Amino acid sequence: MKYCHKCHNSWEGLTQPGIRETCLKCNSDMHVCLNCRFYNIHKPNQCEVNDVEAIIDKEKANFCEDFQFIDSPSPTKGSGEADKAYEQWQKLFKKKP
Repeated sequence: MKYCHKCHNSWEGLTQPGIRETCLKCNSDMHVCLNCRFYNIHKPNQCEVNDVEAIIDKEKANFCEDFQFIDSPSPTKGSGEADKAYEQWQKLFKKKP
């Protein structure tokens, strides 16, 4: 089953989410790195696909052609102390619009 990366609400769509689709529960973008099966914080550009264009904000909709919706919440996100520390670091240094 596929889930929203933010609230873990299940995705009821029959296909992968489009670029503009959002979660029905929390309104988060769905076509994002954090919902992709290739997302991995331990890889270059945090993606397992080689030579992929860097996407800065992993929570915002993007036009990545390699996107494949993961079947469960990502095991590489928030699974350990290092991941939690990295998320805190990202929040601290995130650019403000």
